[in-house]
Amino acid sequence: MGTAIAEWNLYSSSSKVVFDVAAPGQQADLEFVRTTDSSLTGGCAAFNPLSDRIYHGAELEARLASLGQFEVEVVFKHEHRPLSRIGPHH
Repeated sequence: MGTAIAEWNLYSSSSKVVFDVAAPGQQADLEFVRTTDSSLTGGCAAFNPLSDRIYHGAELEARLASLGQFEVEVVFKHEHRPLSRIGPHH
């Protein structure tokens, strides 16, 4: 997780978002949620700025299986763009 956070923070100048690991007992600001509802995942993975959740599911897992980890990382890096506030994933 630390490596992923460090990579995301490389985009902080364009996304205006800096990620920090939540302290023990502290609620995180961003939640990753697996779902079977493709309207939430956008057919892959998607950030919802209203709930501060990144939804992912079978489509993203299929992408991982067929194209590998690098392609899934690209999905999450794509979601750093400000949709409202922020989010890694798609």
